[in-house]
Amino acid sequence: MIELMARETARKVCAVIKEDSKKTICVELLTKILVQGDSVKDEVREEIRKVFTEEERKLLKEELARLMG
Repeated sequence: MIELMARETARKVCAVIKEDSKKTICVELLTKILVQGDSVKDEVREEIRKVFTEEERKLLKEELARLMG
């Protein structure tokens, strides 16, 4: 149940990413961090830095803050 809620939240956040392949990666990474928390935070951050541009990371951060705040 928690994973389903995390995946739905991740899909909403990742909707700001235009490229489908990156959107899929985004959903997987955000779901992972939302479910597993601090234990995977550094790993997920590194992957996000590798995959997404600075502008995409900014958009993701803004969208996540909007949904969580």
